[in-house]
Amino acid sequence: NAGDKNSLKRKHPATFPDKIPTDFIQCFCPPKGVVLDPFIGCGSTAVAAKQLGRNYIGIDISKEYCKLAEERIKTIGDPLFG
Repeated sequence: NAGDKNSLKRKHPATFPDKIPTDFIQCFCPPKGVVLDPFIGCGSTAVAAKQLGRNYIGIDISKEYCKLAEERIKTIGDPLFG
């Protein structure tokens, strides 16, 4: 399961609790605003943004991490580029 936290820790070394991006997004991004994550990693910030009704842009130098984030984002029912 791409969204499972234990699975994510094995695939990416810098996972963090979902509450961290959730709190920042609620404080600093208005509803329907855009969250920019220049280091998308496993997609925690993108998932939080989507769940809070924000748009997001995620970037990473690693194709592997972009794919991991894409798989995780799909688990919440968000089609990328669609």
